[in-house]
Amino acid sequence: MKQTDTLSWAANYRHTFFDNSVFLHPEISSEHMGIIEYRQPYQLHTDDSISALILFIFMIFVVTLSRSCKYMQKQARELFNPPREYHNLFNDEPLGKEKSTTILTGLTLLVMPLLLFSIHQSSLLVYTGIILFYYLSKKLLYHFINWIFFDKIKNNKWNEAYSYIFSIEGILLFPFLLLSVYFDLSALQIFLFTVSVVILSKIVLIYESYIIFFPKIYGILHLIVYFCALEIAPLLFLCRALAYINKSFV
Repeated sequence: MKQTDTLSWAANYRHTFFDNSVFLHPEISSEHMGIIEYRQPYQLHTDDSISALILFIFMIFVVTLSRSCKYMQKQARELFNPPREYHNLFNDEPLGKEKSTTILTGLTLLVMPLLLFSIHQSSLLVYTGIILFYYLSKKLLYHFINWIFFDKIKNNKWNEAYSYIFSIEGILLFPFLLLSVYFDLSALQIFLFTVSVVILSKIVLIYESYIIFFPKIYGILHLIVYFCALEIAPLLFLCRALAYINKSFV
């Protein structure tokens, strides 16, 4: 009698509410019960180091621009004017302009690699090295060529204009960096915005080259050769190097 009751109790114990239900899957192991987790893809806005670097760049930008506001305004007014012969006779330059230019140039050299990294997340250090090498190579090449063919006043005017335009590139590209990191701007949009800023800067540079080095009408041919050799050719090499790096890290 007791054995029969035991068997009946065991049968009822095995009987559950879901015996005839489509939701019953006894073949599934209980080891995987619950929600299966999936690894989230890497996103820039979740990277604390990237956010800290962007915040640092923003703060230095604000402080530097607030302290060098007069110099930036003065340089903007003189950007499209020919170099003055009495430039060295009167000390009318704002104080600390070299320091401000150096800081803004350094920040630009950080913004550009970060923007490239947001488009193609390969290696931030590699992008930084390439941009730094590109900038220093151009500066040395400009300095050597201009030292041979042009006087000191024109060279100083060009160095100021070039550093100023390069700094403005970083200032204009920084908002696009924020949009790319925190608002998921598409790679195509970032590329188009970046190319627009670069093209605008090259147009200003070619005009600067014209009014500083080749103000006469017969100097246009020399201007084309000069600008293509020192600006367009290095830019093409930079694009080629970045394409190779992106392909290597795929």
